[in-house]
Amino acid sequence: MWTPGHILQNGKYTIEQKIGGGGFGITYLARHKNGDLVVIKTLKDIDPNSPDFDKWQQDFANEALRLQKCQHPHVVRVHELITEGMTWGMVMEYIEGEDLAYRGVLAESEALKYIRQVGDALITVHGNGLLHRDVKPRNIMVRAGKDEAVLIDFGIAREFTPDLTQTHTEHRTDFYSPPEQYERRAKRGSYTDVYSLAATLYKLLTGQEPESAISRAIYGYPLKPPKEINQHISEQVNSAILKGLEVKPEDRPQSVKEWIGLINSSTQPLILNSETLKQEQLNQRIQRLISHLSLPDVEDRYAAAEALEKIGMPAQKAVPALIKALEDEDERVRGNAASALGNIGLATKDVIFVLSQALEDEDEFVCDCAGFALGRFGSAAEEAIPALAKRLKRESENRRSNAAPALAQIGQAAIPTLVELLKDQKRHVHRKAAQALGDIGSVAEAAIPDLIELLKQKEQISARVAASALGKIGQAAVLPLIDALRLGEWYVQEPAAYALAEIGSEAKAAVPALIKALDDGRSFFGVVSALEKIGSSAEPAVPALVKLLKKLLKSENPPYFRQKVVAALGEIGAAAKPAVPVLINALEDPDASVRRDTVTALGKIGLGAKEAIPALIAMFEDEELRFNTDMIASALGGIGSDAVPALIEALKNEQSKNTRYGAASSLEEIGSGARDAVPVLLETLKDEYDLVRSASARALGKIGSDIEVVIPALIEALSDEDNFVRGYAAHALGDIGSAAEVAIHALAEAIKNTTKAQGSNSHLARKSIIESLVKISPEAEEVAFALIDALQDESYVVRSSAAHELIKVDPRVEVIAALQEACQDEDESVRQAAKEALKQIQEQS
Repeated sequence: MWTPGHILQNGKYTIEQKIGGGGFGITYLARHKNGDLVVIKTLKDIDPNSPDFDKWQQDFANEALRLQKCQHPHVVRVHELITEGMTWGMVMEYIEGEDLAYRGVLAESEALKYIRQVGDALITVHGNGLLHRDVKPRNIMVRAGKDEAVLIDFGIAREFTPDLTQTHTEHRTDFYSPPEQYERRAKRGSYTDVYSLAATLYKLLTGQEPESAISRAIYGYPLKPPKEINQHISEQVNSAILKGLEVKPEDRPQSVKEWIGLINSSTQPLILNSETLKQEQLNQRIQRLISHLSLPDVEDRYAAAEALEKIGMPAQKAVPALIKALEDEDERVRGNAASALGNIGLATKDVIFVLSQALEDEDEFVCDCAGFALGRFGSAAEEAIPALAKRLKRESENRRSNAAPALAQIGQAAIPTLVELLKDQKRHVHRKAAQALGDIGSVAEAAIPDLIELLKQKEQISARVAASALGKIGQAAVLPLIDALRLGEWYVQEPAAYALAEIGSEAKAAVPALIKALDDGRSFFGVVSALEKIGSSAEPAVPALVKLLKKLLKSENPPYFRQKVVAALGEIGAAAKPAVPVLINALEDPDASVRRDTVTALGKIGLGAKEAIPALIAMFEDEELRFNTDMIASALGGIGSDAVPALIEALKNEQSKNTRYGAASSLEEIGSGARDAVPVLLETLKDEYDLVRSASARALGKIGSDIEVVIPALIEALSDEDNFVRGYAAHALGDIGSAAEVAIHALAEAIKNTTKAQGSNSHLARKSIIESLVKISPEAEEVAFALIDALQDESYVVRSSAAHELIKVDPRVEVIAALQEACQDEDESVRQAAKEALKQIQEQS
């Protein structure tokens, strides 16, 4: 790690300070010998003897080369790649400004300006065969004094081949990453970054993240349209955002250019004119509110200050009047004036001064509003640090406040003051100071010695707060925490271990000390938690964890003790293979939660857990785990093709429908490696139990072999009495793809037959059939006419699906006419899907 003043490249660069430490990299601010500031990114300290050392170095160099290829005004520039001893460094331009995460809610015109710039940058990035994979407001900088957005942080960018299934690391940011980014092997394309860019626009216009892709894809949680949150969003932009956030990649625009085109349509000049009109109206309103701040009626003044707070940044001309309003006789007016100054964000010396004075206000509401406002200014509020520290000291222990969070938001400049506050004897003072240092993060490493001293206190709440702060500071705290572990006092070991747990995989150097502390046994829970979070690098701890689990299984103890050890072995993964025998014993634990977590752990160990296959299959009969069949199947799927022979025998278990269902579900998880199971699955496709038939259909589709006998069997299953079986049979035919073309007529007929079928889920079966028809042959005439007929279905879900899928079929007069008619449907989702289909067909032609 380089310290301030460190000289690089024979005097070419001088380190000014460390400014970040996320992921695998450390980022420094440095000065070129010509006086210009630059940013230098390096790999974190890596053991040169590590088997992954060369790979990490090569990946780092590749990132620099990838960025150098992407020359664009809105992509951060890379000047050069340097080596300093064993350390690589990437020298990049220093961007003075702030990222979009700090801008709050933007007007539509401003947000679109930045999104178009970043979109143009991504078009260049994709043109060079790269995906950024981490587009979000925090990775978009806006140059100070300019309306120029710059895309930064290509740390997880990867090369891609459109529509080719590739293996990528599973790095992602919740709310901004599409479903395919949660899968290690999946098809990638420009549409992956389209999703993230659309999510970014959602955030800029609403102030809220969209519902996460996984919540929507797996649990069916709805995505709230952005216009429902911010009614000022235009219909056109609302529609474009929703299109970009489609869960299925094929339903999104396939390129950034195509998505930006949804915004840049022929109606754009009208929208800009509308924005101009709104701006004029807003200016008039702001002027009116400024005048209301001096009206005699207190309610008028209160309402004016509140309204200016909500307007935020565009109300900068109101700042002088709001400063004066901080002297108002009414505390509500003073409080709202302080909050408005924070939301407007104009951090002049006068504003900082009056807000610092407001921290001494006799009314607590005003003090809190002033603290909130100063926090919003971040590092620009440095001059308020003494006033905030004074405020923190005089608050009562039981009162929640925002002085500490404000100091954390100010950041690096507040660290010396917070370190001094750590030494305060009042518990609420040193706890809040520790929390603030943790929130500042890795740049607060100067506070580590004092936080360690706080952690050594017997007062456990303060020790845990200090531990949390050390965990957030990260890797720099690992060695001091190891020293704390070695003290041998349980009240020090426990919080030290929790801090290491929060640091996670970067704390692997602590594993020997954690093993020793585990043998000591007095700080069991924290130590096991740390080993769990360290994960695969905790392999040396496996013997100690096995010994501990054996002991726990033979004695009286709370179930969560055993759960914790089991979970740690699971997170260690394949290297925990020696633990498989004792984990098999844990499958017989009297507590269901322990058995459930043991199943998961064995699945994570994977192929090395094949010894557990019989015991795992037996778990399908565990009455208390009857709702966890999919979890057991996933574990067997993780073990892989070695489980197939035993699963084939389980499919033949005539006494247990649960075992047959679980076995079929497991074979689905294994997929193509379960080809030997096809003959028996064809038999269970006719099982008396509907769940077994459904799982058998799914498995046959995923296995995808022996199609000459599988396809006729699946066609027959389209006539099953159960809606789910029909739906899954259709889905399996869709998985087989174009080779299942002989099934088109049967699928088209199945839509009609399923419409006549009884049951509340028949519409889901028809929806599945429609999607499968298009997967098999979008060019087939019968497919087009089947979808046109489905536009008249009794269920809006089916009508909407048909309209949506018609985008993909061969366009013809009949299709267009049917979609035009669907534009008048009684259901909004059907009308929207039909309009979108017509629009895309027109663009394609």
